[in-house]
Amino acid sequence: MESVIYLAHRFSKRVVAEGVKSDAHIHRLQGMGCDLLQGFGISKPMPAETLRSWYVERE
Repeated sequence: MESVIYLAHRFSKRVVAEGVKSDAHIHRLQGMGCDLLQGFGISKPMPAETLRSWYVERE
């Protein structure tokens, strides 16, 4: 995984990790340099109108 992230960054691409399921996944992927994370470990799907309040609470 680290080599894929490294290669993407060398080509000036952002890396998105999908299917993140736990805090351990989040910390490991952030440590490897992933730019964006997505998955149930971060949040379940939600209506767009609740996104702002969720984001503010998360910060």
